[in-house]
Amino acid sequence: RLYPDLDEDVVEATAALASQADFITPNLTEACLLAHEQPRTECDSQFASRLARRLLDEFDLRGVAITGVELKACRIGAFAFDGTEEKYFAHAKADRICHGAGDLFSSAMTGLMLAGKCFFDAVRGAEKFVYAGIRATIADKEHFYGLHFEKVLKKL
Repeated sequence: RLYPDLDEDVVEATAALASQADFITPNLTEACLLAHEQPRTECDSQFASRLARRLLDEFDLRGVAITGVELKACRIGAFAFDGTEEKYFAHAKADRICHGAGDLFSSAMTGLMLAGKCFFDAVRGAEKFVYAGIRATIADKEHFYGLHFEKVLKKL
């Protein structure tokens, strides 16, 4: 669901931005809201595929990577679709929420694409980088907000 201080105007404004993009990286909730679907926490591969296809078509995108998708037990990751092919890149689910993972994913994916990686290689690289950041963060019991991505930048 939307955060309490947000309303449908935010969804409409986000949709307007998405229509200007080549690639988008919404999390599962954001993808549902953009596709006018009821947000959910559970997702199977058929729903992820339908959602990704709908977003790609509705916003005339070159690719969509939906983050925070749990398709396999104890694994979470990004479901990517480029209009032709679907791929799922996942890692072990941490027992702690790490705020900022989606922002880090988008930044890493964009940087990798600007460095010449294809869409799927950029999604794969961003997913691995975020997971490394999550592992570095949960190892620090005193840290509770944001990811310790600086410690793993060399992995990018």
